[in-house]
Amino acid sequence: MRDTLNDNMNSQNFSKLSVRHRIDKIVRENRKVIDRITAGTNPLDSGSLVQAINAFNDLQNKYELKSIFFDLLRAKVPFSDRSKYIRNICKLEHFFFYWKFAELTECKRIWGESSASLDKVYKSEANNLIQLHAHDLVDRGRLSGSSIKEISDFTGIQMAELILELIKVFARPDMSVSGAVWLAFAAFICQQADHAQGQYALEKLLDSSAAKLANNVTDGLLVDGLYPKNQVPEIVAGLVWRVLGSPNASDRWRAAHSVRGFAKFGRWEIIGSLICKLNNRDAGPFQAPELAFYYLHARLWLLITIARMAVDYPEEVTRFKDELLSVATEDKEPHVLMRHFAARALLSCIDAGKISLSEQTEKCIRTNDFSPHPRLRKKIRKGDDGFFNGRSDFKSKPEFEFHLDYDFHKHDVDSLSRIFGQSCKNVSDVLSEVVYGLDPAATSMYESGGRESRHRRTSYGISTRYQTYGQQLGWHALFFTAGRLLATVPVTNDLFYQEDPWGEWLARYLLTRDDGLWLSDGTDKTPLDTTEILLEKRKNDLAITGDPEKLMRLAGLTNCLEKKLLVEGEWFSTDNIRIHISSALVPPDKSLQLAQKLTREEPFFVWIPVFHGNENDMEELKTIKKEYTPWIVCPSGESRLDKHDPFGVSSANLRPYLIADYAAFCSLNCDDPFGREWKDKHGNPMLSAQLGP
Repeated sequence: MRDTLNDNMNSQNFSKLSVRHRIDKIVRENRKVIDRITAGTNPLDSGSLVQAINAFNDLQNKYELKSIFFDLLRAKVPFSDRSKYIRNICKLEHFFFYWKFAELTECKRIWGESSASLDKVYKSEANNLIQLHAHDLVDRGRLSGSSIKEISDFTGIQMAELILELIKVFARPDMSVSGAVWLAFAAFICQQADHAQGQYALEKLLDSSAAKLANNVTDGLLVDGLYPKNQVPEIVAGLVWRVLGSPNASDRWRAAHSVRGFAKFGRWEIIGSLICKLNNRDAGPFQAPELAFYYLHARLWLLITIARMAVDYPEEVTRFKDELLSVATEDKEPHVLMRHFAARALLSCIDAGKISLSEQTEKCIRTNDFSPHPRLRKKIRKGDDGFFNGRSDFKSKPEFEFHLDYDFHKHDVDSLSRIFGQSCKNVSDVLSEVVYGLDPAATSMYESGGRESRHRRTSYGISTRYQTYGQQLGWHALFFTAGRLLATVPVTNDLFYQEDPWGEWLARYLLTRDDGLWLSDGTDKTPLDTTEILLEKRKNDLAITGDPEKLMRLAGLTNCLEKKLLVEGEWFSTDNIRIHISSALVPPDKSLQLAQKLTREEPFFVWIPVFHGNENDMEELKTIKKEYTPWIVCPSGESRLDKHDPFGVSSANLRPYLIADYAAFCSLNCDDPFGREWKDKHGNPMLSAQLGP
């Protein structure tokens, strides 16, 4: 399959006659130029060889031509003058080092058995190669040890001697090289030095003024606390804790899956070490102290993970009861998301009968997502309390103001203020006060915290995929602010008239599913049936296959009786062709007629009615295509907090299914939370909904 794909990809580049003709023409012209250059070149004359190299450098596609070029030059060298040709090649200054060295290596391979005396020539040219190509061997602050070894193998000179020659080049007053390169030099030479000389040199370095100067760099003095403890659980927990606090959401989810992996393999001592870090504000020795650590992210994602593990391992999670209770019952400065997930973890343990709490405490945990105040079923916010209205002249400006991202302020902060009928500016002031308590030095959501983001802003609002230091402060401050408002003021009708506007607002920031499962729990391996190659070669280009057998196989219509029939599906083939299969019920006596009618329609406009979202639009679908009876529902929805989990896909929660009437008629039931498999009354699997990443 891979060979077919590669063949098809290559054929796309060379399939058109005009492209092939143009490439062939360039190859023929270059070959004529090379023949002309080499015919007029004396490879034993250094000046003539330099002119030939300059002319060769002006050609197109030099990489494909270099072998031909040097083969022609080498063929003109008499046996007795091979050493002179090798010296001339070594003296070339303005030629790509790796191509030059490749020609020297080729000469040694071809002439090695017939010219043993050339070994002395190779050895004599070692220093010349080092001096001419010192900047090729030390590039971008790094020493190429592999190139040094290749020169050593070619010339027969030990690597340490070659390094000493390289040191002479960079020891000149007009040269500059990084400390890492000097340490690399020392590491190579140390192997040939007397016993303990390397250790002695390192001690002298650490006692020198250079080492004292290092104490003034950004990360400060070297202290013992920057070394991790010599305990595997602590080291592993420290590494994972740092990634749980990553600016990248996908990294945080990877770390969360790692914690679930520890639980799967019974490494609860590592998880215990992580729980001990719940109140830490740094990553210890696992992150540079000059970078701000996103400890609020780390806390939240650890609690999200503990809540998920409590579903699978309620008994083991009970050991963290005290830590979870302290978060779930926090009333002074509650973070509504952290409190939610801590409560979910405890409730899973309670419902499994593994934890027993007082009636009052359990009630508090079960209701901490709800407002303690009666619903105020009216609007109380005034016309000048909205986002677009500034602060009134008679209202004093707060001592500290945290500048918010425009779209975050407009969509997130203002919607929260409307939930409780509060002025948007007043809620912004509360949020600024919260941020001041978290970091008094932070002044805006645009602060980087010492990091440069690789993610450019491409849409409105802050990104949840990657957040700067200021953005994550503002994001978490929103949920601390929500906790304050929930505890002190009632929910109003200023945003929604629905029964639970606060619940709807909070749900926007929670997991996609309400049962605590992650999207990744419903994401399976890609079905093998989808690995088809649908592009085929034609005379001048690639085209989608017209092979009836292959097309029928996509829908499971084969001679194999055990093959499943595909009634709804959408995916991409191995060669990236979009495939969409739909079905509907029709009268048996009209099936052939309707099928033929579909084949005569323009492919782009062909469609078969299915329910999108829910099955409530039956009448509308019947009026559009009366001959068809839709029987499949393709649900719709959007993913939320776990949408950036790299091991999950949003469609895992949107599997197609049969409408209720037909499922009941066929006596089909599904006990899988993601609707993977439907069984009949005898327990036989009759319908499956597969989904891959």
